[in-house]
Amino acid sequence: MAITYRNLKLGALLLFFMISSVLSVFAGNFILKYEQAVTDSYGNEIGYRTSSITNISQLPAGSPWRNYLNLKLDSGKTIYEYASSISKNLNKDFTLTISDRDSNSYSCKTRSGYNVNLYSYVNNYASDASKTFLFLHEFGHTTMLNSYPPSYDFNDLDYGSDGVHYLDEILPNYNSAWVEGWANAFGAYNNRGKVFSIDINSVSSLSFLSNNTFEQMTRNELFVSKAVYDFMKRIPGGQASVYDAFAKSAPHKSLYEFCNAYVKLYPANKAAVAQVLVECSQGKATLDDILLYVNGGSRTVSRDLYNYLTGAGLIKTSGGNQVASNNNTTTANTQKQSFFGRIFNWFAGLFGFKEGASGAVSAIGSVVNSVLAPSGTSVGQTAGGITDYKIPLDGNLAVKGSVGQGSGSVSAAAPNVDANLSSADYDDYPALQELYYGYFAEYNKMMLDGNGDKARINTVREKMIAVKNKLKELEKGR
Repeated sequence: MAITYRNLKLGALLLFFMISSVLSVFAGNFILKYEQAVTDSYGNEIGYRTSSITNISQLPAGSPWRNYLNLKLDSGKTIYEYASSISKNLNKDFTLTISDRDSNSYSCKTRSGYNVNLYSYVNNYASDASKTFLFLHEFGHTTMLNSYPPSYDFNDLDYGSDGVHYLDEILPNYNSAWVEGWANAFGAYNNRGKVFSIDINSVSSLSFLSNNTFEQMTRNELFVSKAVYDFMKRIPGGQASVYDAFAKSAPHKSLYEFCNAYVKLYPANKAAVAQVLVECSQGKATLDDILLYVNGGSRTVSRDLYNYLTGAGLIKTSGGNQVASNNNTTTANTQKQSFFGRIFNWFAGLFGFKEGASGAVSAIGSVVNSVLAPSGTSVGQTAGGITDYKIPLDGNLAVKGSVGQGSGSVSAAAPNVDANLSSADYDDYPALQELYYGYFAEYNKMMLDGNGDKARINTVREKMIAVKNKLKELEKGR
């Protein structure tokens, strides 16, 4: 195309807006608000008073929020120190509200800035890991809002008829699983791999999905969490490459969209991404699935990817199959830092990152398809749903219905995880959540083992559902 004065003028104008948008990234202030319960002379709560505070010492003596804000994250900073320091690098003001109310924590974006609201129940979790995860999860939503275009506002989320998302739920659309999965992965990465008390360092954390299809798995938030977490932990470039792709290719509406964007920036990591997806899917991902996620659906793949797919049993070679190869290689993506590099630098600086080598890529010929994807499988579509930008009921993780019911069983008895709970504890929201996590962990273990009494699996699953129903009753009263 011929270069004209009009082209140069439009290009200069676009360049101006790009520079302006990037420079505006660094402008936020930290605002800490405390919503304090007001009591009468008998100690009964009669209302709430909101005030801005500039120091933890301004909180009432004995307030559990003092301890909460002083909890240390993996970075070594306290929650208060981290929120205060990182807000300076946001493109809007960041308001953290801590409240004595009995309500459900959430994140949102308003005209004035980003907001994270935490309520009294977060102080009642049994472990510090659960307490810090809730803050990190909510801040993970803020990182998405800050890195995605200004017009992005958690659009097209759908959590089903109850409006709540659960750890083992297959959500109505990919976007909802992506939004919650990203926040979980961000939280877990900076919380020693813990999603509340669930450790996602092992693929066994996804055993409950063993009877689901790959397509269904990609609409589950814990599956998305584990995949993104493994990208950060296990593939070359780790967290740095994930943040780079997240910032440079935003926005995304599914794990599929993110994977496609990631491998375009880091083509040498296709085999590593494929390995994570195959392992997280417990072998349910087909050749078609993997090629769609990491190779644009093309049957022409790199040597590294071909070798991995062959070793994983997804490609069946035969005497009549000729694989053409050449010696051309390309090194890992080493793009010169662009205007968007400053966004990436902010993103990568959230907690720091470790760099890694990416290696070389070889181009080869076509691949034989040995496994067909399930008929009707679609990727990257959304089913529509609510458009409210408020993230509903984060942390209210419970078991939903019949997803992931196993055909196997184990001989070990289910733990009596509620042995130390009194009847009064069943009105304690965090205690019920911790009870759920115990049942969830045991259910996962049973599904992983799969070699004992099926009745025991169903018993644990039924207990999870009972806890969920009680949680939902409490949620209605908030």
